[in-house]
Amino acid sequence: MNYFVLAKETFDELKKNWILLVPTLLIFFTGIIFSILFLYFSGLLPKILENISLLFSPNWGQGVNKIIDYFFENTDSFLRVFISFILFFATNFLVGSSLLAIRFSMMKEIVNGKKASLKAGFRGSTKNYFKVIMMRIIIYIFNFFLALLFSLYLLIIKGLNQTNIPFMLFLIGFSIVIIKIILLFRYPVMLLDDLKPVNAIKKTFSYFLARKRRVLFVWLIIFGVSLIVGLFIFLIGEIMDKLGEISSFVFLFLILFYLIKIILELIVDVWGDLYIFVVYKKSKKK
Repeated sequence: MNYFVLAKETFDELKKNWILLVPTLLIFFTGIIFSILFLYFSGLLPKILENISLLFSPNWGQGVNKIIDYFFENTDSFLRVFISFILFFATNFLVGSSLLAIRFSMMKEIVNGKKASLKAGFRGSTKNYFKVIMMRIIIYIFNFFLALLFSLYLLIIKGLNQTNIPFMLFLIGFSIVIIKIILLFRYPVMLLDDLKPVNAIKKTFSYFLARKRRVLFVWLIIFGVSLIVGLFIFLIGEIMDKLGEISSFVFLFLILFYLIKIILELIVDVWGDLYIFVVYKKSKKK
């Protein structure tokens, strides 16, 4: 199996099925809408608008700190923010899961040799919605317990101080990456083999143990492509920044940059997931 050829073939497949980007775009825009609603109902929006100039300045962190300090000092406001955040997270999680179920159902159609369609995606999502929710919850639990384990280890062995916090954050981030690599094929395993989330986790773990090099290689290719695109976005940002300095249309360049950034990141995100589906489907044929 030539993974680089498959990576190119996956991109070619994505070009034929641009409709696959629709659920991802909806995830992005619903995230923005829910974020604005969260800021509005929590009472944070007026405070952010008051400090909007600070947020877009080099010292934007000072503006954020002022807003956070204000709500921590005011108990009623803090409770309002906390409750709003819980509602925001729950709603965003449920809606995001439904859109992910549509996206993965469409990917299943593609690797099975069919044309992606929103109709098929919706039809598949009704069957896979609760599976996706349970899978995401399981992953959150894994991440939480690993983060808790590392935090308790450092707290008990070395104690909690400022010098240990960066190391603690590194261990937590590292554990999340390890889980992501080990369970990289969890969604194609769950959907293509029609398994329940717990059984899919078990089979994905067995798949990793039997094919460590394949899983690592696929992850490295996806990571490499993301890195290259990230570097490209950075260079575009630098160019836009320079153009903004010599032009009066600074805001226009800023909007253009963020549009390019969002589109490229969404394409890479969808391509990466489809690539995992394609590799797993090919491996099943052998």
